[in-house]
Amino acid sequence: MKIKLTLFFISVVLTVTGQNLQRNEINIPNIPGYVTLKCDFHIHTYFSDGEVLPRVRVREAWQEGLDAIAITDHIEYWRFNKGEYSDRNKPYYDALNEAQNLDIILIRSIELTKSMPPGHINLLFLEDVNKIDTVDYRKALKEAKRQNAFIFWNHPGWKSQAPDGAKWYDEHTEMFEKDWMNGIEIVNWDEWYPEVLDWAIEKNLTLIGNSDVHMPINDYLNQFDFEHRPMTMIFAKDRTQESMKEALLAGRTILWFNDLIIGRKKFAEKLIKESIKIKSIQNISENNYYVHIQNHSDFNFTISGINGMADNKKLLAGNTIRIWINSENSIEEVLIKFENVKTSSEEVLETMIHF
Repeated sequence: MKIKLTLFFISVVLTVTGQNLQRNEINIPNIPGYVTLKCDFHIHTYFSDGEVLPRVRVREAWQEGLDAIAITDHIEYWRFNKGEYSDRNKPYYDALNEAQNLDIILIRSIELTKSMPPGHINLLFLEDVNKIDTVDYRKALKEAKRQNAFIFWNHPGWKSQAPDGAKWYDEHTEMFEKDWMNGIEIVNWDEWYPEVLDWAIEKNLTLIGNSDVHMPINDYLNQFDFEHRPMTMIFAKDRTQESMKEALLAGRTILWFNDLIIGRKKFAEKLIKESIKIKSIQNISENNYYVHIQNHSDFNFTISGINGMADNKKLLAGNTIRIWINSENSIEEVLIKFENVKTSSEEVLETMIHF
């Protein structure tokens, strides 16, 4: 009863104090044929080892400008052993009304918390989390797949389980071959794993990036001096769970981690071309031009390689930069290298931006 009263009191306080919320609208463009959805698929609440209630996670996501979240409490580290709070679906149901009120897409999910191998695994789009609650991770994955879940391997390079760096085990090969692994986390908490990005591209696994937040989100952001949480951006056909799941299974994602943008070249290039445009070109004298390049997204870009330009320049969110170019030919397009857009562990995006 004491636990129930405590949770009820916290809920009342949050309801009273949470009426005048403000949302930070994240300006990330859509790409042709798809809408861009901002998501975090790895967060924790008071039901396992997190510090806040599920509805608080929804409000945090809304205030930050996200479109969707998955509450992925540790199924093995449940805080409650008896009664209604022992239901592994409870975090989802407790957050659902708030998610509907704030138009946040809430995905029923859970985290399997196993030693390495196979490590920690997130299961998304579940029908009944209780049926996943088994010691044998293979049985859990088989049941998750029966429920048509989207499954990804969490933080492969996490030092507590991979002190010598990310390693692909036989167990992961089994998961991959049995379709028990659809994606893999490239970004988690305060780090990213370049070698894991190469694995994902080689094996055609969906790229995933998440916060894995346990504390209140503002405490997390302040701890690392982050302007925004790590997130997975999905290119979906429309703003529904069904479209999100289809996009994840098709691998249409880009990751945003601080100022780093990570993704397959075909999607990164489309997103950058929608974010950047040449605003104007001025012919100031023979063969000399001022090119005004406008960034109308919330990304900060580090650019170089413009007509042989060697040094890096910052093109900040919402800003326009003026670049001097010497060219014997008229300028209708500019080749730009985006130093902070990673398409593999060793490669960054280089593409033509047209006037």
